[in-house]
Parts: sequence; C-alpha cells; structure tokens
Amino acid sequence: REVHQRVLRGEIVICDEEEYFYDDGSSNWMRWECRPWYENDGSIGGFVLYSEVITERKLMERALYNEKEHFRMTLLSVGDGDISADDSGRITVMNPVAERLTGWTTEEALGEQRTEVLRVIYEDTGEINEDYLEKVMAAGSIIDLSNGLLLVSKDGREMPVEIGAAPIKDSMG
Repeated sequence: REVHQRVLRGEIVICDEEEYFYDDGSSNWMRWECRPWYENDGSIGGFVLYSEVITERKLMERALYNEKEHFRMTLLSVGDGDISADDSGRITVMNPVAERLTGWTTEEALGEQRTEVLRVIYEDTGEINEDYLEKVMAAGSIIDLSNGLLLVSKDGREMPVEIGAAPIKDSMG
C-alpha cells in the first residue's frame, strides 16, 4: 500500500529481489517494479506493476556461492601450499601453507607476478626454473616436478619442494 501511494505521487519504485511468502508456507523470490500510469492529460490515473519470479536464479546463486565457499575452505585447509594465478601469471589465490613457505602474505601476493612470489631454482645449478607453468599452459595438462628443486622464500631461505601444476580451464577450454 505504501509503495502504491508513492507511485501514485509520481515515484518509480523498484525492488531487485524480495522473498514473497504464501499462506501454505512456500515462498518465491520476486523482482518487481511499480510505475505511474499517466492519463492523456498528464495526470496519474493509476499504476503499472511488473513482477518476475526469480526463485530459480536465487537458488543457482546460492548453489554457486556454496560451491565457491566449499572450494575456498578446502583450499585454505589443505596441508600443501597452494597458489593460483590467472592466465597472465598474476597471483589470485594463496593458502596459509603457501604463505609460510614463500614468506609472502596473501595481501602482499595478490596481483603480483607468480615468478616474484613462487621463486623456484634448480638445486644443482641454482638456475631459475620459470618454464614449468608455461609447459603446463602449452600442454593443457598436469605436470609434476619432484626432484632437485628449491623454493626461495621472500627472505632468501631455500627449501626443497615438489611442485605440481595444473591448468584451470573455463567452459570454453
């Protein structure tokens, strides 16, 4: 009633999402918009109400959020250091184990090039190993490097590591 009165005074009222409950206890999510209806002389003669049931969209959003949170909690709780980077090599996700190993906090690492944060050298030569992720991207498959690699932390500590890398593909491959 309050919305109708506002609209009859010339206001347009929009609600992007509102849960509507029925007498039987069920509900639907709705998106609605209420606008004045103008007479030929310019006066407001009533209102037009548009409504759309968006329950399916809300359920999909909730499922996507739950899946994302499940993934995030899994990533943050595993015992291995996990780092994810976008296709340009910038860090997007880092778990606490990776923070301890690299010496970088997630806040510091986000947006940085992975070669800055994840510095890996060959144990026998001290040469930098930067090409393993390029190999993964080119092959489009998982690789494991388990012998003779050292991770160089932010403060210069070197520790032996095994590295596994895998591409994350979207629906278009």
